[in-house]
Amino acid sequence: MYRNGFRRKGGKSDLAATLSVAPFALMIIGGLCFGAGATAAWAAASGHLDRVSWVLWGIFFLSQLANLNLGQPGSTFDPKQLIRFPMSVRSYTAVRLFFGILAPANIIVTLMSLAAATGVTIAKPSFAGWAFVAMAVFAVVNVLFTRMIFAWVDRWLSTRRAREAFTALIFLFSIAIQGLNFAYNPAYHNHHRVNLQKIQRVQSTLTRVERYVSALPPELAGRSIAAAAQGRVTAFAVKNLASAAWGCVFLLVFAQRMKTEYRGENLSDPANVVRAAKAPKHEITHAAPSAAFVAASARPADVTRVVAAKELLYLRRNTGLFYGLIMPLLMVLIFAGRWSAKWSLHGSTVVMAALAYGLIGVFPMAFNTFGLDGAGAQTYFFTPVRLREVLMGKNALCAGLALGETIAILGVLSYTGKTPSLVVILGGMLWMVTTLLIELTVGNYMSIRSPRRIDPGRTAQKQARPASAFLSMGIVLASGLVGGLVTYLAGMGNVDWIVPIVFAGTAVAAGWVYLQNLNKLDAYGWLHRDALFEELQRKA
Repeated sequence: MYRNGFRRKGGKSDLAATLSVAPFALMIIGGLCFGAGATAAWAAASGHLDRVSWVLWGIFFLSQLANLNLGQPGSTFDPKQLIRFPMSVRSYTAVRLFFGILAPANIIVTLMSLAAATGVTIAKPSFAGWAFVAMAVFAVVNVLFTRMIFAWVDRWLSTRRAREAFTALIFLFSIAIQGLNFAYNPAYHNHHRVNLQKIQRVQSTLTRVERYVSALPPELAGRSIAAAAQGRVTAFAVKNLASAAWGCVFLLVFAQRMKTEYRGENLSDPANVVRAAKAPKHEITHAAPSAAFVAASARPADVTRVVAAKELLYLRRNTGLFYGLIMPLLMVLIFAGRWSAKWSLHGSTVVMAALAYGLIGVFPMAFNTFGLDGAGAQTYFFTPVRLREVLMGKNALCAGLALGETIAILGVLSYTGKTPSLVVILGGMLWMVTTLLIELTVGNYMSIRSPRRIDPGRTAQKQARPASAFLSMGIVLASGLVGGLVTYLAGMGNVDWIVPIVFAGTAVAAGWVYLQNLNKLDAYGWLHRDALFEELQRKA
């Protein structure tokens, strides 16, 4: 199925995008594995094998966060379609279990578990067999838990309010993790000395918490290695059997979810909407066609306004987009604000870097503007409207979000650090306008050529296909490098006033290119409409 996905339209470009980021991904994975192995080796060498469980807790939480951020493997069809074939519920459950088991996050945490076992082996070679058995059991249980929880999360998030609450919890948890990292990591402060008092307080807190979670798989795996080191083979076997029992429980709960799926449960939003009470027969009237629709067919400005209002409604209902908008802003609040006040870098360089990072969460929306429309995108082609007017309405929302994100970032930098000068603010705004227009110009074509259907009721979904997301990020990074270079050279020559002039010229040029390409989108859309409809009608 993975190979078959490359035969689809745009499959080769998605593969190229994935291979392009592979070196950076391998560096990150290698760093995580090295950290897990080094920490486990330190615990074994210092005689505190029970603290290996701390590493396993980190791996467990990282597994869930990575699945949320990296998502589940994509497919060319909805696996629920398998219920149409003559297969038993057990076969269906087995297929669904292995269908997403090779998610990137599952592979990462499995490698980290093996790295932890390797670290224990390096420190204590005689514990090699015990360590690898315990870590293998833990890795399998962790993967089963991930498959179970994501199968049920889609059921729990079948309503919009549940999705909003879930996104809020993930958002608060992510912020808490970043805040703790910034508070306790000495690398983010001027002094790089370790505060022993803070470390002792954290250790005492973890020790107290361990008493209440000692029966969970991460604790069982870590303590089983410590029991084997003391020669208690029976205790090692019991703890690993208890961990495997947790895996069986996760598998049974997953099977229960698949059994309901097998019977044809529908989790779509329309299926969960409570049917409104029917009006009495004497109150039913046959209204004429909407006057707004008739007027919109004659006035392009109304089409753009109506489409922008519809996109705003989509934004309100898709809480995953809010996560991508707010997280970069809070990261700027935690890091860039502190660093802008303490670093010796030029202020405009910090502003450009913060804007480039903050807008990464906004621009991918412009590369899949029809994703939330689904099959309804066909309406734009048989109603008396031009595609350029529709895309202008969709672009208006993206432009508004980019403007709001830019103002918020500048406000955060002014509040936490030194307020940028008027020249720096003007240069940053003009740079954002230039980058935005380039993104919208390219994104309009990619939205038609390489769309991806988005289901608000599914978790861990990306807003664009890999090739589109990679292209969007590449444009932001390239534009950010140009902006940083211009501001840096202007700062060295003490001619900061030239930065707004340069970016004003680039903004005018980008605006002209954007308007010229808008007039070509109607013909381009008609040429690629069949592929567009085929992709947006897929159940993904």
